Amino acid sequence: MTSQAQNQDKSAKPPVRSLTDSVWFWVYLFGTGGLVALYIAGPKYRQRQTQLERQFSARQSGGQAVSGVDGPVDPTNSEQIISLDPLVVLMGTLLAIGWFGLWYHRFRKRKQTDNS
Repeated sequence: MTSQAQNQDKSAKPPVRSLTDSVWFWVYLFGTGGLVALYIAGPKYRQRQTQLERQFSARQSGGQAVSGVDGPVDPTNSEQIISLDPLVVLMGTLLAIGWFGLWYHRFRKRKQTDNS
């Protein structure tokens, strides 16, 4: 092999892979899509979940009234038992990890290791 061919091989850049070939792109996209879906569906979910929890509390207090047992049932409690917060945290974490992985493996500037 001639020295010119060797220099050409060293300076040749590897082929650029498609962005969609990266698993980090898909993690980032899934996290973003999940957060958008939670943002859109969140108000409707909160309204429905509040109604369901109120019905559960009323059934529970009705059952206690029939059995004659007083218990810690508060039908006016506005705090939800089940919320979307764990899903928001999970999707936000996926988004952050996906973004960092995509940036690290695809977009950060690489140091030049060729000093010749």
